[in-house]
Amino acid sequence: MKRAALIALCAAACGAEPTVPRTIHIEGPGRVWSPDARFDCDAARCTTVAAPDLRVYAAPEANLVAWETCGDSIGCDVDGDTTVTFAAPTCAIDEDATTGVLLYGQSLAIGTQGTPALTTAPPFPGDARVLNAAGTLLCDAVEGRACGWPDVESPRTAIVETWRRLRGRGRFVMTSHGRGSTAIADLSEGSEAYATLLARVEATRALVDGAYVVAAVAFVHGPADEGRTGYTDALIRLADDLDRDLRAITGQDERVHLFVDQTSAWTRGPTAEDPNVALEQLAACVEHSRIHCVAPQYDLDFGEDRLHLVAASYREVGARFGRAMHARLDRCARADAPFVETAWQIDGAIEARYATSDAIALDTARCPKQPAFGFELVGDDEPRTIRRVTVASGDRLRIESAADECGLELRYAFSGEARGGAGCREDGARAPAGNVHAIASALTQSIRVLCAD
Repeated sequence: MKRAALIALCAAACGAEPTVPRTIHIEGPGRVWSPDARFDCDAARCTTVAAPDLRVYAAPEANLVAWETCGDSIGCDVDGDTTVTFAAPTCAIDEDATTGVLLYGQSLAIGTQGTPALTTAPPFPGDARVLNAAGTLLCDAVEGRACGWPDVESPRTAIVETWRRLRGRGRFVMTSHGRGSTAIADLSEGSEAYATLLARVEATRALVDGAYVVAAVAFVHGPADEGRTGYTDALIRLADDLDRDLRAITGQDERVHLFVDQTSAWTRGPTAEDPNVALEQLAACVEHSRIHCVAPQYDLDFGEDRLHLVAASYREVGARFGRAMHARLDRCARADAPFVETAWQIDGAIEARYATSDAIALDTARCPKQPAFGFELVGDDEPRTIRRVTVASGDRLRIESAADECGLELRYAFSGEARGGAGCREDGARAPAGNVHAIASALTQSIRVLCAD
């Protein structure tokens, strides 16, 4: 029997005239929330708040069937009554088939400057393989020259090694393609790079014995689009195009998920700029049920150019993707790194509620302690003093300041100072970074602090 909840969302407080209440029916085992209100509800429990207009989201780990008024989009602008329907979570990968994984993107996807190669012995001979550089044969997954690649450590082997180890069984094949300094427009449908990726998948399909299902694409990208607009929409189009075209090649029914790591908010030189790509990557992960933000890059080690990673960090990137793919596609669990869903002024402080499957902690091991643990509070382009940041509960932080926080912008891992790099551990660096952690470091973001009732 379907569970159902009826939620009445009323008008804004603070003296505003009431508007027509919005009503959402929840059917099935799922959860909805909104960044525009202190609102978090499933069929078993609800918190309601006065709010006239809401952008409401289905939790990404839930199995969304459809919104009555917004189709299968994970988000819905609620301006009238609507129903959201969930089904029981399913993990539909056929473990008797070979699981296909793709690695795609710009230079960080191919291990540029990641010398020397570290993974030189096959971790799972026969069970974790990779299409060689020439696209002519499958070899046991290793880094370096054994499969015709440059003598560098890319994320390639660590992805399939980690996923195979965590699943404990099965066969995996990695297919990869990347181009340095390439914007997302030149990696999308219609581009030479996109056609090459599909051709390499067709070559992989011809070499695999038996059923072959492409389950996931790891997309490592971002710096080439700093300063450009429209990245969120482009990333969503890429996810949908890859899902359509890859399923056409393999004949599979299973949908293809796109996993991204969030670019460091500052990778393009000696002056800090708004981290538009980092924020737009997060927006795509919130908006689309098959795009997952695995982790930020600010807690990795970068090389001398402060743009590319050292070999060990490329391997860590691959391990992060492998862990997230296993969590989402084998266990039906949340794959995204933590981010603030709502920031609410309560009792003279900000309550920041995180989307996370694990308890939030303030961790100074991965990154040295940052000012205010990486948080900033800004109003009218002027910074406000943050006095204290503490863990309030498993998924909530309490942020105390000297200001009236209502309506201000709460930023995390957002700003840097001149003459720094992209990572938090570089000597003298003040890159955008923070200390919030739960399974992974928290994502760079900016969110408005809402008023209390």
